[in-house]
Amino acid sequence: MKKTIYMIAAICILLASIARSQDNIAQQKLMRAGYLLTSESNKLRMLRSDLSEIKKKLVAIDSLDELEICHFTMLIENIFLAETICMYEGLLLGTIASMEDQKKLEFFRFHDSRLRKDLLKRLYLNYKNTQLHYTEIETKEALELADKAREEMITSLRVIEEVIDLLQDTGDNNP
Repeated sequence: MKKTIYMIAAICILLASIARSQDNIAQQKLMRAGYLLTSESNKLRMLRSDLSEIKKKLVAIDSLDELEICHFTMLIENIFLAETICMYEGLLLGTIASMEDQKKLEFFRFHDSRLRKDLLKRLYLNYKNTQLHYTEIETKEALELADKAREEMITSLRVIEEVIDLLQDTGDNNP
């Protein structure tokens, strides 16, 4: 009888440590995704800054008409929006390690819902809007920067989709 009780206790302890290990792996993946989003934000910031400089130069030499200036401005604003979202999400995911276990579960549920219902749609719409303004720019150097910015936006969308999958898996594994 004692051996059976000890075996059951050992199995319970083992299962608890395996579950905790899986939670730690998920948390590490989420923190890594936070780092990637912060990195994407920094890349977008540099691209936005370079694109702003090109716009200033072209406006200074009176090379752009009002419609082209509008398209440049909207493209820069779209990049800024994507940059801000990536920075915010990256910082938010980076705080996971410092949370208490009970608060982590609440965070996972809330964050998954917010990302799925609101943020992902907003980023997709922002990307589509960027496509619209991208097609109206004729300066080769600006097009190259805008193309890099679009690639960074796609990368950040993929990272956020991975975060949603991780959060859903983490939320499903917890009661």
